[in-house]
Amino acid sequence: MASRGFIARVWHDPTGRTGIGKRLRPELDGPWFTIVGVVNDVRDSTLTLPPIPEVYFNQTPVAGAAPSAPNTTGRNMAIVVRTRGRVPGLPGRLQHELHALDPNLPFYRPESMQQIMSDNRAQLTTALLLLTAGSLTTLMLGVIGLYGVVAYVVGLRSRELCIRIALGLSPARAPRLVLRQGHALVLAGAAAGALIFLWFARLLRSITFGINPTDIPTLAGATACVVTISLLAMWLPARRAARINPVEALKTDG
Repeated sequence: MASRGFIARVWHDPTGRTGIGKRLRPELDGPWFTIVGVVNDVRDSTLTLPPIPEVYFNQTPVAGAAPSAPNTTGRNMAIVVRTRGRVPGLPGRLQHELHALDPNLPFYRPESMQQIMSDNRAQLTTALLLLTAGSLTTLMLGVIGLYGVVAYVVGLRSRELCIRIALGLSPARAPRLVLRQGHALVLAGAAAGALIFLWFARLLRSITFGINPTDIPTLAGATACVVTISLLAMWLPARRAARINPVEALKTDG
């Protein structure tokens, strides 16, 4: 049997259908083998790398049948057992069945697939947790800095808002005026940041498995957080400035 990746690489058929019946010879002076089945690709070594093309040979020679595996086949073998739910005492039962076939066969390192997956992702999970903590810290510091800068810039317009109110602008409309003038800049900055993230996200694909680094809900949530903080940083100082008596503000500035 051969994997779909092998069929796709050799015969350029990602479905694997044309591989049935094809013949191959792993060794120049060795026998020919016929592909009798196609299986899905398997991540045999690590979860972070793409599956490698593989060919599976019969390990047990049968009289009168086709030749068995070539001499290049490794001696290490792992047996996978599929169960329906959790089976108590499964390792002991497997060892009993194995030794019933051959008492000299070694039985070691019985592990569940969940444990194998967890061990394989342990180092990567630690790195991603540290990256997440650093990202959240960066986001928090960025939000605090963004709020301070925007609030300071809007605060510099306090005198302008007081003059507008003295000339007839309703105090309730002053914050909306600031938001209307600044929301375009905020949205443009958020859009630029999202595009930059999407461009850099492709670098994360090599260290993630089963997770899309361009997760739209997460990106939308972070963008909404930045936009909300920016709008609050414009609205609150403008609202505070609108409550100041224009005459008192102009006297203080003078």
